Amino acid sequence: MGRTIIHIDSDNEQAARKIAAERFRLSPDSIHIEPAGQDVFAASVKLPGPLTVRMDKDLLEARVDASPPEPGMRAPSRAEIMNILAAAGIKIPPKQVSLETLMQRLAQGEAVQNLLIAEGRPPQRSRDGNITPQGDWSFPVVPGDDIGVIVPAEDAQPGMLVTGTAMPPQGPAMGEPLEFTEKPFCRIDKNSYTVRSETYGMVQFVKNLLSIKPAFTVQENGLALVADIFAQDNEGRPFTAARYRDIFAMLDFVEGFDEHAVDQAIASAKETGAAQRMSTVCRGRKPVHGIDGWFEMLYQDERSAVGSQSKDGSIDFRERGVVRSVKQNELIGILHPPVPGTPGRDIFGRIVPASDGRPFDLVCEENVAVLEDGKTYYATLEGMVFLHGNQLNVTDVYKTKGDVNLTTGNLSLEKGSLYVSGSILTGFNVYSPANVYVEEVVESANVKAEGSVEVKGGIIMDGGGQVRAGQNISALFMKNANVVADGNVIVKHEISTSEARADGKVIAMAGRGKVFGSQIHCGEGMEVQELGNEAGVETIVHLGRQLQLDPALIARKKELTSLLDKIYDKLGSDSPKAIMQRTRPDLRESVKKILQTRIQAAKELAEITNAIREERARQRRDTQAQIKVHKLAYPGVIIHGYGSRLDITEATAACRIYFDQSENMLVIGTL
Repeated sequence: MGRTIIHIDSDNEQAARKIAAERFRLSPDSIHIEPAGQDVFAASVKLPGPLTVRMDKDLLEARVDASPPEPGMRAPSRAEIMNILAAAGIKIPPKQVSLETLMQRLAQGEAVQNLLIAEGRPPQRSRDGNITPQGDWSFPVVPGDDIGVIVPAEDAQPGMLVTGTAMPPQGPAMGEPLEFTEKPFCRIDKNSYTVRSETYGMVQFVKNLLSIKPAFTVQENGLALVADIFAQDNEGRPFTAARYRDIFAMLDFVEGFDEHAVDQAIASAKETGAAQRMSTVCRGRKPVHGIDGWFEMLYQDERSAVGSQSKDGSIDFRERGVVRSVKQNELIGILHPPVPGTPGRDIFGRIVPASDGRPFDLVCEENVAVLEDGKTYYATLEGMVFLHGNQLNVTDVYKTKGDVNLTTGNLSLEKGSLYVSGSILTGFNVYSPANVYVEEVVESANVKAEGSVEVKGGIIMDGGGQVRAGQNISALFMKNANVVADGNVIVKHEISTSEARADGKVIAMAGRGKVFGSQIHCGEGMEVQELGNEAGVETIVHLGRQLQLDPALIARKKELTSLLDKIYDKLGSDSPKAIMQRTRPDLRESVKKILQTRIQAAKELAEITNAIREERARQRRDTQAQIKVHKLAYPGVIIHGYGSRLDITEATAACRIYFDQSENMLVIGTL
């Protein structure tokens, strides 16, 4: 008779017997227990046959011992051995090689010792997907190189004891697969699981996400390429300038490779053992935009007070289109042609177009002629020169003998400028389609000029009235005044208790240059000597213009973009010729109409995009409006602008106030 034996971990015989009874599913009294080591007992029961079966304490292995058959007795058959193993509690198939060995040796009359007859399977934990790196990932990989081999994720597998009992695995049931980021810059060979780089960069493997982070950046709208330069790649192969040139050419960076700079960066990387961060490796050529044609004024006029700043503090308006008087046949100016632009080339080798200078389309109106050279202009009549935009003319000037009063009545001119030799008194109205010049003061009167208004004295409006100009308004001082200028408002000494609106700038720099106790609106900013006063009287300044894109233009852009997307989805983005060639003959007429719509929509979209770009550029310029105070800004001054407010709470010298776009607020800084 044989026995089946199992080893049990226990600190006493009684507990071991109880465990053995549960495993054998027999009465404890039928089980033989004997010590087998420190805190280990061997439990056994008799088997119906010549085999002794021993199972390890984990029940993952079963081994047999067998004596050779007695003389005249035959060896047990396969079926008898299988029955003995089953009686021993082994419920899994035996190892076939071991079974054959056991049968063969017993048939030959040989004893068998410690033969592994059955083997269970331990449970397997799940395993997350991984990648076996190729080379050293602390160095960059290059396009086309293998970076590693993916090890697929594995699910957990249950185990099986030799007794046929299943053992559940521990931990998660499924392993997390390796995944790629949205833009991994690498690809996988699904046959070999090899991952291949598609860029120059550093391998990133974080939380089962694999990608390659490019070690370069395109800057300056495609005109510069900066990159981290190393001495070697992940495989230990050295970098050279020539190799870097080839690598970046594979990535379509073909223009302006700086071999000398890259050589220096490689040498520094070798010397320091560290990458040279963000070195410039390619640089394109910037386009040189052309210069617009312009009209250069040549004449000088010492008599007109609407001119360049002189010793008495008057202001030069030439740059604002304000003109002065000239004599008959006096040269006015020279028309300069535009300068063409020079195109550039970006680092991808693409042409970067340059805008050519636009001609200055000078329109000569009355009393202006040009010499035979076709570019030099002169006056055919003595008068005031007007250059409004691109319109040049010389007109006569209406000049009073004194004040605008009961003698003259209200003055309204059909054309030309008005020269008031005295003052414009309270209650009178004056209009000029050009400029108004006043020798003395403007009282509480209404003065309107499509051009500029210059008052040699001051503007004093104790009883109402307004001065309005399509260009600039200038005066010695303003008190209780109400002035509105589409250009600049300029005073020599002070603006007090007044309301001044300038679409351009408010300037008080030539004399004392004080502004206080007033409401000021300045679209392009302000430049003064002093803002506010020592008494802290409230002075309010509204800085900048209101900015807004045309909603209709934005809506039209969205409409055109949607239309083109639908056409591209339907027909593709190939050239019209290519699309027509692959279109069935019976559909070509309808496809032709769709392509015509595409061409027209693309052209209109380009025009709208350019208009929006120009408007945003203007808006960016507008937010650059600032207030410059060359001496002191006093408490009591309140600045409003771009949805922000700034209160001056202490006297501040030599300061400037502007809108900081990064902080989204008005700030005060030093000049």
